[in-house]
Amino acid sequence: MTDERSLWRGRTRFFLAVAVVAVYATRLAASAGELLQGDGWFCLSLGREITTSGLPRVDELTALGAGRAWIDVQWLAHVIWHELRELGGAKLVIVSHVLLLTGALVLAFDAARRSGASSRRIALAGLVALLVLMPQRLVRAQSFGVLCLVLVLWIAIVDARRARGVLGWTLPVLVLWANLHGSVIVGAGLAGLWAKMAADPGPFTEWDAPTFGTAPIHLVLAIVTLALLVWRARRVDLLHGVLLGACAILSLTGLRYGLLLGYAFAVFGPRLLDHALPGDGNDPAVRAWPVALAAGLAFLAGLGHGVSNASDAVGLRYPREVLSAPMSDGLVFSSESHGDWLLDLRPDLRGRVLFGVRSELGTAAEWSAVQDVLAGELEGLDRLGRDLGRPIRHVVLDREEWSATERALERADAWVRVRRTDGAVVFSRR
Repeated sequence: MTDERSLWRGRTRFFLAVAVVAVYATRLAASAGELLQGDGWFCLSLGREITTSGLPRVDELTALGAGRAWIDVQWLAHVIWHELRELGGAKLVIVSHVLLLTGALVLAFDAARRSGASSRRIALAGLVALLVLMPQRLVRAQSFGVLCLVLVLWIAIVDARRARGVLGWTLPVLVLWANLHGSVIVGAGLAGLWAKMAADPGPFTEWDAPTFGTAPIHLVLAIVTLALLVWRARRVDLLHGVLLGACAILSLTGLRYGLLLGYAFAVFGPRLLDHALPGDGNDPAVRAWPVALAAGLAFLAGLGHGVSNASDAVGLRYPREVLSAPMSDGLVFSSESHGDWLLDLRPDLRGRVLFGVRSELGTAAEWSAVQDVLAGELEGLDRLGRDLGRPIRHVVLDREEWSATERALERADAWVRVRRTDGAVVFSRR
């Protein structure tokens, strides 16, 4: 069994796990400029809305959802992100996000260690988890949700291993989690699956179930996890098996839940691998401080590089030239990744931007029209305008995501291009 006192004597068997954390933290930090995108702008714009006008009961920001009932379940996360931006700008938001996700992985590894998992298997499970975590690293309310998830799992393991009666601490964590992110209820995954089967969610795929075409690693990890749990059911602790199995099943209902699966696997996967793989899986203890020093230096170098280049990287996809485009009348149709950015940085467009990430507020007919526009069929713009009772006068597009629409607008006589950068383009009606 691992001698925990060795950590205090300056030696550790978990140097490989430290290296995995360093890789994750450094990669996150180095890509700082890519972390603030659609959902991040949504958090910032909603946080400002809540601090100035209170909790929303209906959507008053977008034209598509105007007046429709809507409750911001994740209000606390949005307020925190907004306040961090007010305190230290977008860079503080990005740094805080990196620390949240990295801290969740550190806590996950500590939980795995306390569960009795071997050092090599903790590192191996961490590497596998990173394959799922890396693609889902954007600033979101979910950043707080994964930390709460890991904290609940950590408390459960400490309570089971130490019999300290600390399980009661999960209640305040769950209460906090419920105001930070909707993932607090695992059953929401089943409800999400039913909603997906019952209605058309629109042109956005992040709530779709993972497939071999969209997220092969995510899908394989979920299936393999469930298979190993069934195979080693007699040897796996019941509580651990139920919690990990629930996260795996939940992740099969939506691409977004891959993040929860990744962290849950980092917690329970090492012990599961100990049961499935031969050998004790432990490394000889080495001195801890050189490993921690090298990991810390790598993270600081990545963070310095990422933060110093964050403004340029963010500006590549969200160029400020677009914000100066004249859009004084009519509705603004934007690609999903740019809607909340416009709402955040162009307050004068409040109620005129067609939609942001609140895709659940649109009807099936409206999303059918949006899909037509995505395919380059511009009559969808007129159809949406008639349904909403206001004409669409401006279009702001992500050039990579909506290339077919851009080509159609270039050919259309009724539209003229007023701004174009490498990342985005703006059209207005003649």
